[in-house]
Amino acid sequence: MKHIFLLLSLLIFTTTLCADNYMDLLATMEGEHGKSQVGEGVAVLDFNDDGYDDVVVGSPKWGPEGGNEEYHWGRIYFYLGGDPFDADADFTITSPNANWNLGSHVANIGDVNNDGIEDFGFTYRESGNGNFVNILYGSTQCDTVVDFTYKLPWTSSWIGPITWMGDINNDGYDDAAFWINVDWTFDYYLIWGGDTLSVNYFGNFGLSSYATRIHGVGDVNDDGYDDFEMGYNTQYPDWSFRNVFYYGNDGSAPYEQVILCDSLSTHNYYIPAGYPAGDFNGDGKDDFWGFLGYNLKKVWFNTSVIDTIPDLIFQNPGGGLSGDNAIDYGDLNK
Repeated sequence: MKHIFLLLSLLIFTTTLCADNYMDLLATMEGEHGKSQVGEGVAVLDFNDDGYDDVVVGSPKWGPEGGNEEYHWGRIYFYLGGDPFDADADFTITSPNANWNLGSHVANIGDVNNDGIEDFGFTYRESGNGNFVNILYGSTQCDTVVDFTYKLPWTSSWIGPITWMGDINNDGYDDAAFWINVDWTFDYYLIWGGDTLSVNYFGNFGLSSYATRIHGVGDVNDDGYDDFEMGYNTQYPDWSFRNVFYYGNDGSAPYEQVILCDSLSTHNYYIPAGYPAGDFNGDGKDDFWGFLGYNLKKVWFNTSVIDTIPDLIFQNPGGGLSGDNAIDYGDLNK
């Protein structure tokens, strides 16, 4: 049975990490049955605006009769922060039918409606009907009522995760993104935050990608616009990758880009990703993980012009987990 262990500010690498401060184990979440795949998706946000971060955990292979890998139903669990924090779910969202994989993709997408409370997004594929993007606005009366939904076709496609992008057009509303794979080509979409949300096509990058990411990294050149990064792999036999950094702007011109990492001709296999890194060097500005691969992690510091040379490189000669495991879980119990 799979478990989830939550630590304050957890950063997972396969090498040994040393810390000055002892990190207490706060809670252990168990799947309701074997093969439930609890923890496939994890998000942290202050969903009810009480000052405590809350944890959302997905279990995409949960099923009403103990689970069956051929019929992935899915359930999403909400654990509200408090003192003490516990592992009893306060409420859930449950798939009404099989083959939804509900809980694979869950995310804190920031404050997309600019009401001062963080919002929650999730995507899923409803068998025979369509691919869905759902958003729940955070509120002091938090509930599971969907405030925004967007449907894409079902045929020969599957949807990827919804992700936080920051305020890439500097209009005061956080934005989000997602992708959909249609016959092994990837269509990317941006969700513009606002009093009314809107979905806009970003582009098709035309590669038979095995893995792909799009994610905000913060305002890493300090121009007032949050920036973002996209990465993708090609399919066998190449297994090559590309990571592309994009400067945010007001939306009036194409996004200026910098190719940070590119192995489309060298046949190296990684799962690329870009994520915020906080203030890594203590200068009060946003830095970012520009590349998180199996055995290589790279950090870029905030600067007015982003180039291809990272400021820090973390290397694990023995290989290990992909960089999606670099996650800050927030302050669950103050």
